[in-house]
Amino acid sequence: MAFTRSEWIQANTKLLSDQGTYEITAVRKVSDGEYDVDLLVSGTPRTTRFVYATEAGAYKHELTGEEIVMFTDALSSASASASASASTSPNTTDGVSGDTTVTVVDVVDGDTFDIDQSVQGMDRVRLIGIDTPEVYGGEEPCGQEASDFTTQRLEGQQVRLEIGEAPEDPYGRLLAYAFVEGEFFNEMIVSEGLAEAVSYPPNTKYDAQLVAAEASAKTPVCGGGSDTSASASTSASASASPKPSGDANSKLNNGINDLNCEDLSGPVKVGANDEDQLDADGDGWGCD
Repeated sequence: MAFTRSEWIQANTKLLSDQGTYEITAVRKVSDGEYDVDLLVSGTPRTTRFVYATEAGAYKHELTGEEIVMFTDALSSASASASASASTSPNTTDGVSGDTTVTVVDVVDGDTFDIDQSVQGMDRVRLIGIDTPEVYGGEEPCGQEASDFTTQRLEGQQVRLEIGEAPEDPYGRLLAYAFVEGEFFNEMIVSEGLAEAVSYPPNTKYDAQLVAAEASAKTPVCGGGSDTSASASTSASASASPKPSGDANSKLNNGINDLNCEDLSGPVKVGANDEDQLDADGDGWGCD
């Protein structure tokens, strides 16, 4: 339960007269300069939050001098453990060490979206471990449905990103797993049959979980309500190869490295040589 300022004042007055005791049992780092402290106040568990006041050079609280010493000692040891667990805790917000919480501002397609802040210098996210049908450069079956699914569940929402061991792809996108309202979104879209599980080493932490989700995935209904027996993975492989537009068409597969993804309107099928180095993940498609 929360321990408010007025309760602190009342408790302090009572404890001073009753020879009561405080015991700090845990200190949890909420953010930089902000901690939740669990205490036993005369044997009764309480929790209160301490916020560092820069102008005062101290934490705002209603503790006596002796209790401040108790808190400082507890904080010293707890800060070290909080820092050590930051990169593995599912609720950490440290974008540098592994996880961060962001807001999705725009969905590009089923597996790619833009966020409201730069994380490690990137503000476009490519989801790890999955691949959805394309909606640009030649729409594939279920491509629009996959994009709509991601839009409905992520756009405008706060999501926790678990950043990959390799955090950036060749196109400057942040590689991450996404969690929204406690649910693993990468797994959600695979379970809906709108994405296939694809391994992208070294980011393989959830590969087995995603493969299992694909094995039991629903059969999606795509293409304006007409039923289809094709899953996202078979739909993608069966679709026609999208073509680049304008002069870029003549530069594709011409044996010369003279084409960038910026020259294309969307993903393209590349040749075996991939002289333009467009296929970063080795799936036969460039700029996806």
